[in-house]
Formats: sequence, C-alpha cells, structure tokens
Amino acid sequence: MARKDKNTASAVPLSVQKETLADSLSFAGSEAYKQLRTNVMFSLPADKKSHVIAVTSAVAGDGKSTTAINLAYSLAQLKKKVLIIEADMRLPYMSKRLELQNAPGLSELLAGQKEANEILQTVNSEARFYAITAGSLPPNPAELLTSSRMKRYLNFFENTFDYIILDLPPVNLVTDAVSLAKQVDGYILVVRQDKTNLRSIKEAVEKLKIVDGKVLGFVMNDVKRKKGYGYKYHDDYNGYYSGQQNL
Repeated sequence: MARKDKNTASAVPLSVQKETLADSLSFAGSEAYKQLRTNVMFSLPADKKSHVIAVTSAVAGDGKSTTAINLAYSLAQLKKKVLIIEADMRLPYMSKRLELQNAPGLSELLAGQKEANEILQTVNSEARFYAITAGSLPPNPAELLTSSRMKRYLNFFENTFDYIILDLPPVNLVTDAVSLAKQVDGYILVVRQDKTNLRSIKEAVEKLKIVDGKVLGFVMNDVKRKKGYGYKYHDDYNGYYSGQQNL
C-alpha cells in the first residue's frame, strides 16, 4: 500500500486466518500486518499528532473487521496508544472477535445516554490498546455517525490517542462509511481474493471520490499462498491496483 495519488494505491496481500490477534497469527500473517502497518504510517502526514483511519470494504464478508483489529493491534505493538471503534452499528462483529461487551457502546455515546469513560474498554492495557464497541443496534446509525456528537468525540479522542481505527460498514451497501470522509485521514479498502469483483471495487472507489475521501490503499484478503513463503496477487486485481487496467 504505497503512497500514490489521491484515490489510488497499491495492494497489500494478506493471508488472514481464523485467529484474530497478531499474537496468534502465523509468522507470514503477522509479517503481512506489519507490512500493512508500515505502509499506513508512511501514507499519513507526519506533522499530525493523531490519525483517524477508516477501514471498510466494497461489500460484506471481505474481512474488514479482522483487518481493522490486526492493524490496531500492530500499531499498539509499537507502543502507540490506539483506539478501535466499532462504527458498524448495523452488523457489529468486532466485539465478538475481541470478546468484549457489546453494549453500552458507540450508539449510547452518540445518543447522549453514556459518556466516553463509561463505554471505553481495554483490549490490552500493556499494549495501550482500547476499544469502543457498537453498542445496542440503533434505528438510525447513519444519522448518528454524521451527528455533531460524533465529530466532537472524534476530536476529543484525537487528543488522547495516537491512532483511531474505525471499523465501518461496506461502502456499497450503506452510506455510513462515506459520510465520515471529512472526519478521517484516509480509508483502507479490504477486498477478498476470488470474491470481490472489479465492478464492486470501482463503485466503492467512485463513491469515496465523490466525497473527497482519500483512499490510502487496498488490502487483498485471503490470498492463496504459493509453496514456501510468499503470496500471489489475483491477476485482475493486480492490474487494477497498478493502474494498468481501465474499468
């Protein structure tokens, strides 16, 4: 995921397994997330104290939540203070993977029912890794994410954390992800090999482009490994990411 022009970037191939946190990943999986971490850090402005990174996908089932969790954990391993927010209040999954209490969470915070200190949970105190889960399923998640309270709390968290990772719903299914374009430093789009098609990827990129959303790069998930150490790119995806294929 190298730095390129706005809304274009190269892909980071990952072979994500069922285990979630970096400590239980294979060596190859752990190294892939470290590569993702490095590329993300070099893609962000160095003069900004705190960074808000949105992790999303074009469609459901591409592994965005797993990617968000491991990216957050990998950043925390560098002694950075990291907060991951389960901003997918429609179909929350992160809290299950981290075995955290789902409610109260973000929905209660944005509805004014709880304060930040009441919903902040510790994932790993030694690594300074914290989380805010989705909370109770609200009837109006898009409205909550675009509310003045969401903007205010993101600004508040930026004064406390080095990195804030947002686990957002898929871009092509609901408007939640694109609605935060002005609040985030950039998006990471997760795609799954042999599942996400090029049309869906193009649609997601175009939707982010309309709102001036900066795509930091792509993560290709569930890449089939060659014999020995290494990964391979899906040919069609590789052409798209390198900018050599017109869609």
